[in-house]
Amino acid sequence: MGERPGVPSPEAGPSVVARWLVAAAGAALVASVPLAAFAAASPPVTVQEARCYEHVIELNDLLCLARYTLRSQTADPTPTPQWSTYGTDGVLARLVDTTPSDTVHQELNPPRLDNALVGFYLAAADAPTWADAGIVARFLSNPATFDPVTVTTRAVTFVASTDVDDTKDKLCTGFRDLLRRVEQEDTADSLTAGSLVNNNSITSAGTTLATDAFASAVTVLPACFAVGIRGGGVAFSPTPGALSPTLVAQHSGSATYQAMEGVATDILGFNNVNWFGGIFFTLMGMGAAVVMLVLGLPGVFAGVAALAFILVGALFVAGTFLKITLVVVFILAMGAAAVYARGVPS
Repeated sequence: MGERPGVPSPEAGPSVVARWLVAAAGAALVASVPLAAFAAASPPVTVQEARCYEHVIELNDLLCLARYTLRSQTADPTPTPQWSTYGTDGVLARLVDTTPSDTVHQELNPPRLDNALVGFYLAAADAPTWADAGIVARFLSNPATFDPVTVTTRAVTFVASTDVDDTKDKLCTGFRDLLRRVEQEDTADSLTAGSLVNNNSITSAGTTLATDAFASAVTVLPACFAVGIRGGGVAFSPTPGALSPTLVAQHSGSATYQAMEGVATDILGFNNVNWFGGIFFTLMGMGAAVVMLVLGLPGVFAGVAALAFILVGALFVAGTFLKITLVVVFILAMGAAAVYARGVPS
């Protein structure tokens, strides 16, 4: 009986058959594993610096900003391979406490390739101990894609502040400084000087990078940015009805509003007034003026009659200050009418 090439015959013995089966199974396994699992080391991962701020949104919360570089083919064609082949999914950015053992406080993918910022925000309830020397920003190539894994670690600088207002000043200064460094780091010259920070104000392009790192940047630091947009250019649009009542309540409860409301009520009298009485006597005054003009009486008398009715109507709606003012105006008008009636030139 002829034998097919590459296929052992039954007479070959169990050891030969076993070796053939093992080889076939190994080939099938290799074919089933994704090619990426056998990729070489990742492209360069660079973390230039990391800074942490406290009291950003609430007391004792934590925001850490890291400046990094993931070269893409467009930005810098020199490294081989480039990150444009893998995208940001190929990198894991972590905020880690290394003491006594590694504890990952937050893990995410960087927002974009090339030179940019990534932010780690932790509420007060989740924030690690402030100024803990073991806190680091750690970037590593994704183990699901690369073997061996490239790891880059950078110790953080803690920027202390006394309260939320103090943090706003220091965080705004920090954003401007980091974005200027991003401009300087861009060796491909795709970012020119002033494209991210111009005249000490963060531009629209810089705002996008800042809000990619920390989505609430514009909300927390509105005076720091030249334009009010969120990351990706999405306009700030709160849920209808969610923001207005809060702002109205805050304004109504302020000392300035309370003082102005007191002026309007007690002096000007624009609150809790009898508008019906005021409107009624105003219309009566206008009617009296028309009647006097029809009867041929001098216009000054028609004006005084109208003013008298309007004065009575105003007394229904006016506060103390307006009442005094209107009475004075009425007395002056009556005096002018008396002078006119005597034939004395005005």
